[in-house]
Amino acid sequence: MCGRYYLDVILRDLMEWYDIENTNIHYVPRYNIAPTQYAPVILGGERRQLHLFRWGLIPAWSKDLAIGQKMINARSETLTEKASFREAFRKRRCIVPAGGFYEWDKSRGKKIPYRFYLKNRPILSMAGLWDLWQSPEGEKIYSFAIITTEPNDTIAPYHHRMAALLDPDEEALWLDQNIQGEKLLSSLLKPYAGEPLEKQRVSEAVNAVRNDFAALLYPDEESVQLKLDL
Repeated sequence: MCGRYYLDVILRDLMEWYDIENTNIHYVPRYNIAPTQYAPVILGGERRQLHLFRWGLIPAWSKDLAIGQKMINARSETLTEKASFREAFRKRRCIVPAGGFYEWDKSRGKKIPYRFYLKNRPILSMAGLWDLWQSPEGEKIYSFAIITTEPNDTIAPYHHRMAALLDPDEEALWLDQNIQGEKLLSSLLKPYAGEPLEKQRVSEAVNAVRNDFAALLYPDEESVQLKLDL
């Protein structure tokens, strides 16, 4: 499962990373992105696009948006079986950029948060799906889900699922709207086996979704000092 992540780069760097020429979104670095919040997604097409979509996929046929709270993730193994994801898997794929993601160690009687990231890659590309839902009043909401797969050895001690991470050379294929072959696309959704993920303990303040500041990325004793230095 991917239930919380962060994206700590500025807009210019995000656009350069994905070769995006123009965008009209207002974005600042985020340190505690949670379900139902709006976050950046990358779409394909003739030119790559950067948008802000709501986390928690709301299928076009849904009666109300509440279903999105239960659909923040989509299991890679059942994408072609679930009505909520089947068509999006073929036609509406996206990349959800992240600096890293959070998981919790619950083995010692309390939730101890850690972040997982790549030392030599400032942005991770999580495979995602998106959809457009319209309310009875005509309001349009674009939403997304993050695809999960089996965990690799780094994540397995903390959770039985992890986000499907795309290598840079897989991103174009994933975003290509002309590719709809399920076998080829599914082959990209595997436990991450590239550069080892780094693990760092972070502030327990990350447990509360209302907290969203840079010091969350560090242990509490370091985050206190960071606040004093600002």
